[in-house]
Amino acid sequence: MATLLELKAEAEAVHSTSLRLVFFGAKEAHLLASELAEANVGVILGPVRPQALDWDSRRTLPGVPLTAETVLSTLKKAGVVRSALPLLLWHRAPSFDTR
Repeated sequence: MATLLELKAEAEAVHSTSLRLVFFGAKEAHLLASELAEANVGVILGPVRPQALDWDSRRTLPGVPLTAETVLSTLKKAGVVRSALPLLLWHRAPSFDTR
């Protein structure tokens, strides 16, 4: 995500135009919340309360009782444009996996 934010800033500077970018999934978006808000990048979370079920999602914020905040609440505080998919729709969301 950080690399894409840098690429977005560089492309906007070179081409003098604004690019729209949205991250889909983004369980670790809270780590870059202020950068996402500053770059005006949206986030579609799913599921609303992600769980660290695998190694790739170990830095997520599942919420109470494990953490005081959730990814969604952290993004809201930072001013990030956000949305969330209910768990049922998350499993039906299009897959971008190329395996």
